[in-house]
Amino acid sequence: MLMPALFISHGTPLMALQDDSYTQALARLGQQLATPRAIVVMSAHGLSHNGIVEITASLKPQLIYDFSGFPAALYQLQYPCPGAPQLAQRLIAQLGEAGIPAALNPHAGLDHGVWIPLLQLFPSAQIPVIQISLPYPASPAYIFNIGRVLQTLRHEDVLLIGSGGATHNLSALHWQNLQYEADSWAIDFMAWLKEMIQQHRLERLFNYQFSAPHAAKAHPTVEHFYPLFFTLGCKTHHDSLEILADSFYYGNLSTFSFIFNEAK
Repeated sequence: MLMPALFISHGTPLMALQDDSYTQALARLGQQLATPRAIVVMSAHGLSHNGIVEITASLKPQLIYDFSGFPAALYQLQYPCPGAPQLAQRLIAQLGEAGIPAALNPHAGLDHGVWIPLLQLFPSAQIPVIQISLPYPASPAYIFNIGRVLQTLRHEDVLLIGSGGATHNLSALHWQNLQYEADSWAIDFMAWLKEMIQQHRLERLFNYQFSAPHAAKAHPTVEHFYPLFFTLGCKTHHDSLEILADSFYYGNLSTFSFIFNEAK
């Protein structure tokens, strides 16, 4: 049986301190999943340049607290998971064989797009974790192909995760109210996105900037949307789609998260 592949909208760092329907859904999922041999995550916050995919290779990856202005409690959180250097070497070879340049980064840590969702999914921090970078600039099809190449790891009990955001426009958030009524433009964009994923309309997804309603408002920059294409690439023909969360924080920050699981 295949290990699933996930896309997680990781929201703000405050997610680490929240206890609501979204974080509870992630916690339940972590309890239901078979324990992975390792976890490989592409995060919106781990950009690399020149098209090269950088892969963490430390035995004990450090956490990166790559945010500011949040409560002091966030900076005290720990996630002391092990790394997986041997598996990292495998990823380098696998990507290289597919013509995707990749390099080990033994000094890189795990950014908050990795460790904050994992705190909810697997709080014990016992499973080895590898972060693979998001090459930039790149096309959605290029990111998709990275997921397609690494898809075979699902046969080896490796959990693949894209961690980003289905919508991400910090300047448009209604910060004064976590439960602010959802903006119509965000609702329209998300309705389009869910339809395209359910119908597996890859060409329209790859060209979302021209085909999606309010695309520029939903994603003024691309880095939070691109991990979704990594997860789409991890999908097999035998997978079913399950939506784990589908609401909004602050009026337009989507919690939309989903899992591809082998159909029973």
